[in-house]
Amino acid sequence: MPVAEMQGIEPADLAAGTEIDEYTLGDGVFKGGMSTLRTATSSVGKKVMVKFFIQESSYQRELSSLLALQEAESRNVISLIDYFEAEEEDEWFPQSVIILELGIVSLQHWAHGKRPVSEVYLKPILLDILGGLESMYAAGLVHCDLKPGNIMQFACPGREQGIWKLIDFDCACKVGQPVRGLTLDYCAPEVLHATRAGKSLMATHALDMFSCGQIIHWMASSTPIWGEEEATDAVMAHMLCQDSELPIFSSTFTQLPVYHLVVELLRKDPAKRLTLKALRKKSYFQSTLDTRVVSDLLKQRLAIEDIDTDEDEEGGAGTVMIPEENDSIFINFSRYVRHRGLRRIWSTNGWGRQISRDTLVESLKNYLAADTTALEAVDGFMDKFLPISLEDNLDAAAGDPVTIERINQAFPKIVSKCQLGDWILHQVHLKSQSRIYM
Repeated sequence: MPVAEMQGIEPADLAAGTEIDEYTLGDGVFKGGMSTLRTATSSVGKKVMVKFFIQESSYQRELSSLLALQEAESRNVISLIDYFEAEEEDEWFPQSVIILELGIVSLQHWAHGKRPVSEVYLKPILLDILGGLESMYAAGLVHCDLKPGNIMQFACPGREQGIWKLIDFDCACKVGQPVRGLTLDYCAPEVLHATRAGKSLMATHALDMFSCGQIIHWMASSTPIWGEEEATDAVMAHMLCQDSELPIFSSTFTQLPVYHLVVELLRKDPAKRLTLKALRKKSYFQSTLDTRVVSDLLKQRLAIEDIDTDEDEEGGAGTVMIPEENDSIFINFSRYVRHRGLRRIWSTNGWGRQISRDTLVESLKNYLAADTTALEAVDGFMDKFLPISLEDNLDAAAGDPVTIERINQAFPKIVSKCQLGDWILHQVHLKSQSRIYM
């Protein structure tokens, strides 16, 4: 579409194929409160996002923030690819424009149907968010509108889950500058107090830390902090302005360390709120150990201690004698495997009374392929709880056999409600590292 034909057309209405400088617009259109986003392709074939700003002040805030962060080469902040200086803008199009790298999906949409988010994903996402905040704070900036919709996943070589980056800096400002704009669901109470009083609030890093706590609660808790998923503005404002702290319950978290982080981040008094530096020093983030190894295993065990030791409804075995293999009759040996998850693997593969150790390891790794942390612990688990037999009469050609009796010792029935990956991690690490989350 020629420039002359674009006069007066809104960015969302521009036809696919329209050229903006060296960028050709695609079909993707996303409208926000302060801007319109369009997917596009550069002259060299690179997929990008074109952001059209409604207000010049928003454009200037985002551009200055991105330029400052670009100098720091932050890996957890969206990359600025191009922007149009004032003298480059045409009179026919009054909106300012910047060009950004194209992401995959926002955290808001990614987490749909996944909450509470599994520990396999939770900690890597949080570490990326903290990485973005560290870059912002090093540049003296406060995001001021941190929320799941402003955190986006991007492709990253070597990382199957990609990398998460902070986006949308049109509300960002320097520390000590007046705060502009808020999203009630994730804003700190002091912002709301100032807004209601008609006063200006100077930006501090504590604002983002409260929002960070809200995001973690939203991701990790089974119950919304407002009591319901779609709370009204009136309900949220009332809860934020009350003197009492927000209702946060440990029973809604699968990980107690995460619960404690949320409590400390959501203090209504900003002076008592966790700082980014203090948050980064928490053992939850310092250790590379997956926190499922201390995921209230005692509570899980107490909850399932009423499982009896006789055969249950799924055909599991307690003290039942396991028959020997008999070629003349069919025996469903999977019914004698006590751990429900492992029983399904046994049944699917049609295994007999015993299976080679190598085959078992391969099947466990295939089953845990998406759980990279547990996957890495499989070999250690096998060495510790199902070691290679050193008996002289071992048939080397058949491989080291693992009998159902040995399987039931390594995966007892009492932990059937634990995921296989959780149990493997717990057994490998708990005894030596259980204190790190105290």
